Amino acid sequence: MRKLHLLTLYGFVAVLVACGGGAERPQPDVPEVAAPPPEAVAARPSQPAASTGGNVSFLLESGYLYAGEKPIVHFDRPVPTAGGRYWITVVESSKPDDKYGAWQYIDAGATEVPLASVRTPGWYEVRLHDRYPELSTHVISRAVLEVVEVPDLAGSSAPEPKSSSRPAAAPVASETDPGFTENPFDRVSFMTESEVLSLVGPPAAKLVEEDRTRWFYEDQYPNDFGEQACPELHFMGGQVMSVVWYPPHVMSDHIETARLHKGVRRTASTGSRPETFTYDEAHDRSVGRSKQEITAAFGEPTSKRWIDGREVWQYDDLIYEQGASMLFAIAFDGDQVLDVQAMR
Repeated sequence: MRKLHLLTLYGFVAVLVACGGGAERPQPDVPEVAAPPPEAVAARPSQPAASTGGNVSFLLESGYLYAGEKPIVHFDRPVPTAGGRYWITVVESSKPDDKYGAWQYIDAGATEVPLASVRTPGWYEVRLHDRYPELSTHVISRAVLEVVEVPDLAGSSAPEPKSSSRPAAAPVASETDPGFTENPFDRVSFMTESEVLSLVGPPAAKLVEEDRTRWFYEDQYPNDFGEQACPELHFMGGQVMSVVWYPPHVMSDHIETARLHKGVRRTASTGSRPETFTYDEAHDRSVGRSKQEITAAFGEPTSKRWIDGREVWQYDDLIYEQGASMLFAIAFDGDQVLDVQAMR
């Protein structure tokens, strides 16, 4: 059985922590190494992430890997000689931009680079830096990477996905072997939106982000493990630059998250709460309440997402006890609070 997002009513914080919410997260499989030469780090301050139009960017061949697999990076153009030395790192997604895990330099002219394998399940970011040694850190492109446990193929199947009213894309018969059908999504690379619509039809949901637009499909095709998977298309510059495959129940959560945000991913809210609370205070203000009442009590959450079929709101640093801040997560059943959890 694929061991993904194992959510129980009293365990959804573990999932949220993996998605970026607490300090106790799985460590990268390679210990943090020394940054590029320490004298340069000491001489120049780190810089926040930047999105500069002329800089090289990249996409991951897959944003969803099994533990032990290697991320593969594809650059949108050959890495230039200008802009200082380029380097890339895989780091926990909750870490700030001046932190790094396993890293390596990128040679000028490179268009594709395999990275070190990641053996610990969790949520990571792959971050590309330039302008070294002028700047110690300077993120110019990033991509989210989810690493999951290798599935137990002898176990039971993953949860059934939600039903879709949209017909699946029709498989395409091979001209050389009439009994063989190919996956039409294998043909969408570099297609425009109109070409994709003509080939496979409209997606179940879309999500517009700063650097790309994601199309989510509920169509299912077998992956390399013989299990059903659903495609997510990444459009950049008006063309499909990447196709990422997810288990049906994970795709269902992605689709609901896109619908929750009405198709536009906004910057994470810093919250509008006027104060912090003890756990007991936050618990008493939450259990059995509606979303409107939660917003009135705590302000806007830091993030909203769907996890295993439930809408979950996450508040960073809402709880303060024993000299430490804590994450507070609220799971809803419809409009009513179903459960709450807090974790450092």
